[in-house]
Amino acid sequence: MEALDQATLLRNAALGKKNKSSQRVPATTLLAKIVGFLNDGNLQFLAVDDSFVPGTKHTAIVARFRSIIIENKLDDLVYPIINDDHVYLVKLVDSDAE
Repeated sequence: MEALDQATLLRNAALGKKNKSSQRVPATTLLAKIVGFLNDGNLQFLAVDDSFVPGTKHTAIVARFRSIIIENKLDDLVYPIINDDHVYLVKLVDSDAE
């Protein structure tokens, strides 16, 4: 009986993790947001908290964007930061300097 209880607990934990990961924002969606931001010459920064479900920790949002930015070698152009309780993408190069 104890093995069944342990199996049920593990199954429930696995299902919980599976459901949570199904709500994860796809990397392609985040990359599209980054590229769109970089291609918009009128923007120097962009709030991106709304890309995730409400309640997502800001540090988790920054980590997701940072990993995609670095993976795509865009870290010389854009970087995510937390400021005034929001997460922003910030261009590292001034567009007006052209």
